[in-house]
Amino acid sequence: MGAGTGGAGGGDAGGELRLERPGLPGGRGAPAAGRSGGPPARGPVAVSRPRRADRRGRPRRFARRGRRGERPGPLRTGAPGGDPGSSVAPGERRGPADRPRRNLCRGAAVTAFLDERSSLPYCPGCGHSHVLRALDAAIQRSGVEPRSVVLVTDIGCVGLADRLFPSLHTVHALHGRAAAVACGMQVYAAGAGAAPVKPIVLVGDGGATIGLLHLVHAAQLDADVTVLVHNNLVYGMTGGQHSGFTPEGLPTTTTPGGNPVPPIDLAGVLAAAGAGYFARSRVPAKELPDRLAAAIARPGFACVELLELCPTFAARVGGVTGKDLGRLAEERGGEGVIFDRPPRRGTMRAQAPPPAPLENPLEPHPSWSALGRTVRVAIGGRAGEGVQSAARLAAAAAALAGLWVAVRTDNPVTQGTGFSLAELALSPDRGEAAVPGSPDLVIAIAPEGMAALGERGWLGEGSPAARTIIDEELPGGDGLVAEREPLVRRFGRRGAALGALALASARGGWFVPDAWRAAAERLPGSRRSGAERVLEEVFGPEGGA
Repeated sequence: MGAGTGGAGGGDAGGELRLERPGLPGGRGAPAAGRSGGPPARGPVAVSRPRRADRRGRPRRFARRGRRGERPGPLRTGAPGGDPGSSVAPGERRGPADRPRRNLCRGAAVTAFLDERSSLPYCPGCGHSHVLRALDAAIQRSGVEPRSVVLVTDIGCVGLADRLFPSLHTVHALHGRAAAVACGMQVYAAGAGAAPVKPIVLVGDGGATIGLLHLVHAAQLDADVTVLVHNNLVYGMTGGQHSGFTPEGLPTTTTPGGNPVPPIDLAGVLAAAGAGYFARSRVPAKELPDRLAAAIARPGFACVELLELCPTFAARVGGVTGKDLGRLAEERGGEGVIFDRPPRRGTMRAQAPPPAPLENPLEPHPSWSALGRTVRVAIGGRAGEGVQSAARLAAAAAALAGLWVAVRTDNPVTQGTGFSLAELALSPDRGEAAVPGSPDLVIAIAPEGMAALGERGWLGEGSPAARTIIDEELPGGDGLVAEREPLVRRFGRRGAALGALALASARGGWFVPDAWRAAAERLPGSRRSGAERVLEEVFGPEGGA
């Protein structure tokens, strides 16, 4: 990587270490990403050498410079230079400027969303504190309806923000999946005609590395989501490991000799994916609240990269300073808006072809069923022997008879081996069908299914089922009271599940045989002929049971 020393006797604590590493698109003197111009610049970036000890050999503490007549103390995490709010380090007295602002979200005008009555949970000097205060101001300035805002936080230090915004909706996602969760809720709300939502994603550079394709997909959809990437150059919560956004050459706990891999060009990746808006800012910055407000207010996908300092790892291990963040920002294309394109969602919808009409749509016949109660069935067998297909056919028949249906299936990841389960709920009441419940009827076709049903407590002593049917070849068990039927012998291994459900339907009066036949007619090829043979065995050619 071509590392050289910055001062005479490169081991001096006050010297500089110059790390030769490729620049990112839009370095100093080069056009920013997403703008027209020449090729990206590449060159060295100076990173300050860590100051590990003072002249007397004692570890140097991170301290703020005291004002005139004031003793030095721990770093404040409040935002200088106009950023709203200020926090108080442990041991300091809270002054008038540090008192929590009044939160009036449930009443008159909203003055704040961030609850600072409990101290912010971040290390002294952490950029996350600055970002949360700036975000608090940005939501107020953006003009968005507060009730529509949903903060979607990722795993990591940034995920501690949930409880700090008690008057806003918050969702905590899995590592790297915050953008996917936000995109899903926004697209669903828009498509279902529900109340509009404005998701704001808070994700670190580690989460952005893990979930990079979720960001790409959100940009492709131009979902109305604002993503704030808190790039403090390392995985902070898990121990200072390097991420996909760690600068090349930067020492971390996993790359003590310097990160050998160039960082991801987030602006370039999202620009190629069709993102409409990308901005970048150092943290802290006077302009930060306005930059965040502009991204939030803009319709469509917007991303803001926030270059922050992790005082525990990027600073102490990597030797990064605030000035280094400025150099990184210049190397990566500068600060402010990198590109801003017109929203595409309306254009995409206008250009999309109309949805194709459904072929052979279901036409319910309410006269086909006189069922006046909810029926819940659990059926278990061997994977690959038609258990789940039989449940889906029964669901189609019930829907054709005007009933509400819910189906849930389960099987191991091996798909073709092991157990196969299906749960079926039929009801004349929509709400009843949608609510999970214990089965009234349990059917076991094969040993694998019998074991899986038993593990769920649905077979044997204590079973909630009023009725249990098992194949005649299956063994009994302690407390098992069941009706034995020649299911496999009568219908074959691939037809036993369908035969069992058809028999239960006929004996329980779920719906008329015509509903089964109409559902079977919708099946393709050999599946249709196989189902019709089983149904004829149960109901006869003229529909008799």
